Amino acid sequence: MDSIDREPETATFELLRLPLEIRRLVYYQYFFNGNNMCRISTAYQIPTRVVAENDAPVNRSRVKESSRIAIAQSLRSTVNAMPLLLCSSQIYDEVIDVLYRGVSFCFDDLNVLREFLDVRRDAGNEDLIRSIYFNWTSFVWLHHGQQSAVQQYLNEHWHPLCRRLDEMNSLTSFVVSIKLATKQTAKRTFERSNLYQLLTWPSSLNLSLENLEGKKT
Repeated sequence: MDSIDREPETATFELLRLPLEIRRLVYYQYFFNGNNMCRISTAYQIPTRVVAENDAPVNRSRVKESSRIAIAQSLRSTVNAMPLLLCSSQIYDEVIDVLYRGVSFCFDDLNVLREFLDVRRDAGNEDLIRSIYFNWTSFVWLHHGQQSAVQQYLNEHWHPLCRRLDEMNSLTSFVVSIKLATKQTAKRTFERSNLYQLLTWPSSLNLSLENLEGKKT
């Protein structure tokens, strides 16, 4: 008898036959696997300049429009949600809620955070964002820098972002991780400083500062 070539059998699993509660657990495990931090970064190298203490404000020139577009187009995430989001409209509706409800979006660049919010606003799901973690890696300069330069930087970059976040009704957690310039700077002293008041404005924003122990010198 001649052998008959048969296609290998494939096992299928119909996800939508599971109860919604179980599907949500499956989505959560797929996305996070025990770690609900989603780091957002960009493959685009943002132009920067070295700023001396007596120089003009850090990032003195606003990010050019071409750079903003490049940042937005090159955003990347440590959570790969697209395979599930593109399955079907039903799965999309179920997945998007689990994704935004369970994740804390993590950034270490202010420009990336701003462009991420713009992209999410244009997609119509900015109001789903519940938690943001910002690791302010360049904060040490602010603590060392010239007061007028720091003030201008905060007015032009930080405060507009804070006002925007304050208007996001869905946002329940905004954590900013900073390290003070020196180990000798006590947390209590910093919290009494003018810079602390500038950072925590507006007071209605649910902002928490952490890692105030200072950088080892």
